[in-house]
Amino acid sequence: MTGNNLAVPDDCRPLFALMNQVRALAPWKWMEETDLFGVQHPTTGEIAFVSIMGMAGEHYAISAYQGAHGLYGFQHMQDMGPYVQPQDLLNTPQLQASFEDREMLDKHDLHLIKSLGLKYRGRQVWPQFRSYRPGYVPWYLESSEAQFLHYILEQVTVVAPRVQQQPKILDPYNDHHYLVRVPQRNGETLHWEDQILPVEKPAPLRLVIEVDPALLEAVKRLPREKYTVEADVFMLPTAIGEHGQRPYFPYMLMALDATHDQILGFDLLSPIPSLEKMWGQVGLTALKQLVNSGAMPTEIRVRDSLLYGMLMPFVKELKLKVKQVKGLPMLDRARVELDGFMHRR
Repeated sequence: MTGNNLAVPDDCRPLFALMNQVRALAPWKWMEETDLFGVQHPTTGEIAFVSIMGMAGEHYAISAYQGAHGLYGFQHMQDMGPYVQPQDLLNTPQLQASFEDREMLDKHDLHLIKSLGLKYRGRQVWPQFRSYRPGYVPWYLESSEAQFLHYILEQVTVVAPRVQQQPKILDPYNDHHYLVRVPQRNGETLHWEDQILPVEKPAPLRLVIEVDPALLEAVKRLPREKYTVEADVFMLPTAIGEHGQRPYFPYMLMALDATHDQILGFDLLSPIPSLEKMWGQVGLTALKQLVNSGAMPTEIRVRDSLLYGMLMPFVKELKLKVKQVKGLPMLDRARVELDGFMHRR
């Protein structure tokens, strides 16, 4: 994704004005982040589900979770509670407008504020806007995203005061139905109305699992030995990207001989062009690691449900034993050492 279609200062000027209104309104005083409502895009029909953060007084922000994937990604994070992983947030499509301390803003943010002739003083008052897309680093808004966020913030200033007067107008888990602000166009003017719309859970990812017959034969020829493998796929915190492009977070497939405490393999995986494409290659990558290890293990233990699903098609033919578990203690220790090494670089 190139930076050529990033929002220019004039695209963002209305956003700063609306953030001033939101700050004065302080809807987090009476709205929890689970008090969701939708805003429909006037042109595309996409619905973003708005969450107000800040009741705890720690981080003031408006997140707009995009589509069914964004909505149910948000609900998944709520269900996970303290066990939510950073990649869960990063892979949930959303637009976010937040109030930050000055030191949290980068050069792009500060240049945007300066170019518009705006000034802020104090803590948690500096507006910052970000776009979240699965696999990518949170990034600056594109022009189309700035326009959508404009509509969203406008509706926050409309809906939040109503919620203060009528708290029951929002019911976030009422049979998958949500209050959605829907635009009706009359000439050049938009008129907004309430509709209660159903939002069904998105269909599971459609993954095409890649198969290499020669690799399968190589795995079949491996001698069998008594040892257990721990394997996991996880996002690395180091961003990758060329100048002018939106950076992304690579993933790693790591396999470890838990019996002898030896790393069998660690392969980088790219979420570009899509996470679906990446996951489709995971099974073959895991089999390559087995071949490189030189022996078939007694059991492969995995934690991630997608990794488990990617290995299951090979279980019968290769006579593999794959078990899904809650913890991978040996691999997690290796991850801590890897993280320490990467931060020292």
